[in-house]
Amino acid sequence: MLKWIAVYEGGHHNPITTEKANLEPSALREFDDAKDQGTFEGHRIIGMWLIDEAAEPADVIRICGSVPRGIIQRHKLYQERTRGRHES
Repeated sequence: MLKWIAVYEGGHHNPITTEKANLEPSALREFDDAKDQGTFEGHRIIGMWLIDEAAEPADVIRICGSVPRGIIQRHKLYQERTRGRHES
């Protein structure tokens, strides 16, 4: 399961959470497109991240914008562990 969390302008206390069935290139492209456009589901994005819940522990595989410090740390761990195997 892939979980996509987006914090949008005016919605700091109510982020949008979207779930995808699995980690597919189309989900990564969709995330990258939202990042490039600066919007997700019609909202201006402040920050967003993707979590691969199939991994143990769950990996933060993409981040964008202003995200919590713990999410940044989990993303850095993912990058270090997968360096050379995946684009991050």
